[in-house]
Amino acid sequence: IYRANAANHVHENEQFIEVCNLLKKKYGGKEEFCLYIPNFSLYTKDFDGLIIIANAIIILELKNYSHGKVEARENGSWIFTNKKSGIPIDIKGGAANKTVLNQAKNNFDVAFGHFSNKYFSGKLDKKSLFSLVCFSHDIEIENQLQKTTKWIKICCLDNFVEVLDT
Repeated sequence: IYRANAANHVHENEQFIEVCNLLKKKYGGKEEFCLYIPNFSLYTKDFDGLIIIANAIIILELKNYSHGKVEARENGSWIFTNKKSGIPIDIKGGAANKTVLNQAKNNFDVAFGHFSNKYFSGKLDKKSLFSLVCFSHDIEIENQLQKTTKWIKICCLDNFVEVLDT
């Protein structure tokens, strides 16, 4: 784990601790490689985290939503509906008010270009890099993304480790 700076938001620091604990539980004391770099910038893009494991580079996007349902849409906003209130709200994709999918795609493209050109002589396989949008706890995910959108995965902290293995 390499942490240069704490996040500006309390929930991101709390999620950082949870991700660290999950990664330590999975990789601690084992010979498998895992590097977690939270809260950093690459060119002009801010990233919640980057996880490098033996077979993948994972762009981590943390979302502070729990106890509800997320509708992940190909077009338009992603919607979170709280279990108690039943009120749907739009999930924003960063400070620029993009959709979550736009934010993830922009970050994926920047990271792919950087890693491919700087470390892989332009030959990084796109299957080795993916975006992981991770919500807090107790989330039902209705994934409406097309099957061809293989560069993004969606989870919550409850099934985070299992998603890393897929």
